[in-house]
Amino acid sequence: MNIFNLFPTPVGFVPGVITQEECNDLIDLVVNCDKLVPNQNSNKLTHTAAGDSLKGPHIQNMCEKLAPHIRDFGYQLLGDDSLDWHVVGLWGNIMNPGGWQFKHNHGNSVISGVIYLQMPEGASATRFWKRDRGETYFLAHDGTGDTTDYNSQYIDLNNVKATDVVLFPSYLEHSVEDSGVGQDRISIAFNVVPNRLNILDTYYLKLSFD
Repeated sequence: MNIFNLFPTPVGFVPGVITQEECNDLIDLVVNCDKLVPNQNSNKLTHTAAGDSLKGPHIQNMCEKLAPHIRDFGYQLLGDDSLDWHVVGLWGNIMNPGGWQFKHNHGNSVISGVIYLQMPEGASATRFWKRDRGETYFLAHDGTGDTTDYNSQYIDLNNVKATDVVLFPSYLEHSVEDSGVGQDRISIAFNVVPNRLNILDTYYLKLSFD
């Protein structure tokens, strides 16, 4: 029997996008940000405030290094290599030991991503959740059995190191589990949109972003 995937969800993983020195500069930027806000659900998780709380040459350099990978991933997602992609929001995350991030997705964007800055050994990276929209059986089978690529409710991103990046469609739900490690886990998350989207192209309706 040949089993093949129909309409798979793309997730891009790029190891070592930045150097360790550049990574250290970004860690300092996040940790020393004067606009840290607590997470609403986990009291051991803080974020840099929305807006321009993270800016400067280190962020500009990070975005420049991300750009070709975002462009390649955007082509796989939308099939248009003429689009220009822009980071429209980014924020730092500091997860203390015992912290976690609840299941969520990102609105008002097309591509989302995470650049991992400090990943202690054994720390959780990102858990991606299966989309629950017409993909479950009317009669559920919750008994014992083997987990396959097709019946798992989530997939954990493994073997992630500092300086690595993951890209995914913004609609994809994801979370971070408490891994029980004794050091902080630090990352920067970001959202990306193209300069335009063609909607109902037959009628020449286009949505542009300035």
